[in-house]
Amino acid sequence: MVQPPHTPHKDRLPLIKPSPNPNALPLPNPNPHHQPLLPPQTNPETRPFNNSPPDIHPAETHRSRRAEREVATNLTIRTLEQTAHGSLSRHLKARSEYLALKAAQVLYEAKSKREKGEKVVYTDEVRDALENY
Repeated sequence: MVQPPHTPHKDRLPLIKPSPNPNALPLPNPNPHHQPLLPPQTNPETRPFNNSPPDIHPAETHRSRRAEREVATNLTIRTLEQTAHGSLSRHLKARSEYLALKAAQVLYEAKSKREKGEKVVYTDEVRDALENY
């Protein structure tokens, strides 16, 4: 019987990895002989020191991020509205269909009045529909 080569204990990978979520419950240590190098950090005095450079203008950074997020949101909304099933295209389609029906109605009334010899008088609504169509 052939045995696999012996690997030292320190070369083995842990079977359970710690969760990146800081709110997760700590997992029990699978190796009772292995003690963590640092104790669990529970009080503010033992938290690690943040030695990264401080943000010079946090308010400006916040404003620029908010402005970028608003622009991205507006572009996303505009793109979604302009698709075939978006609210903007549905509104424009309904508006153009309404104006087409109104123009056809005016044309029919004008033809019927012309045949009768009557004078054609346009209302403000009809005039607006003809101008927009």
